[in-house]
Amino acid sequence: MTSLRFGGIVSFVFTTLLVCSATGDEKQHERPFDRYRAIFAVGVGTLNVTWTSEARQYVLDEVKRRGEKEKLIVCTDSNVPTEKFRADHALTTDQVIWLVMTFEDQSKTEAGRVSFTINVNNGSYLQGAIFDPGVTFATAKPTLDRMLNGFFEFGEGKVTPR
Repeated sequence: MTSLRFGGIVSFVFTTLLVCSATGDEKQHERPFDRYRAIFAVGVGTLNVTWTSEARQYVLDEVKRRGEKEKLIVCTDSNVPTEKFRADHALTTDQVIWLVMTFEDQSKTEAGRVSFTINVNNGSYLQGAIFDPGVTFATAKPTLDRMLNGFFEFGEGKVTPR
């Protein structure tokens, strides 16, 4: 785990765990994304800190854009996959990356403090950041981009966890 501080804007905590699920076949996959056919992404914002709503939509849009670029079927919480959708695309649970991102108000610790996590497949890939009070979407965006880059670079096989 690495903990960094960026100019009083964000206290950043980064954790990556890797437990890859297999798709049932025994062939070797060059990239983690090759094990999957789809990303189902959902986001939870916090009503107490207004910038998280814009940030939540931004992250979902980026996951959709970048996931489709990787030739993955992408569903976000604006188009949650139904049983019919899964049947139409012949998707099984082990072929899907379940990405849950959460913005959580940490005001019990300090007013305006927000934590953000990306949790994939119940902990097989985790990232987190804690944003200091007074942060806006504009100041949080570079950190969100860095986290998304980490997730997609990992999935593309460009980086490996240590």
